[in-house]
Amino acid sequence: MMPLIRSVSLLGVPTFPTEIQHNPRFLVFQNVIYNLADGTTKDIEVSDYIVETLDWSYDEANIDPTVYENIKASFTQVFNDNELLTSSMLMWLAYNLTGETREDMFMVHLGSSAGNGKSTLSKVFEKCFGMYHVTLGMYLSMYMSPPH
Repeated sequence: MMPLIRSVSLLGVPTFPTEIQHNPRFLVFQNVIYNLADGTTKDIEVSDYIVETLDWSYDEANIDPTVYENIKASFTQVFNDNELLTSSMLMWLAYNLTGETREDMFMVHLGSSAGNGKSTLSKVFEKCFGMYHVTLGMYLSMYMSPPH
């Protein structure tokens, strides 16, 4: 019996279509593929088999150099001027944009009160990651807690 993967490829159906889908350094916008490693862009082609993109188009002409400083100032405010927390969060955000998984990072935002930045951070992540971001309900912990 021929393995399914081989029979599918014999029919001309790509099983691992392109480098695009396997390179964590590629960020796929609606109009181009941006290479985070070298800053180059490539137009999306049908042969790239792209089925999902970020929610916006990339436009190099409209890059505002003050955006990073504004984002950093917002994080600094959320983290009460703690430079270590601010830089760690920006590093975590940048790392997640790459799609790498070798660091095995996971983040949970906890806080006993409102107004400590959890929702703000979640909105930033949702805007950056789009379909890759999910906010789990506050009642999830009830289901994950060990029995009392």
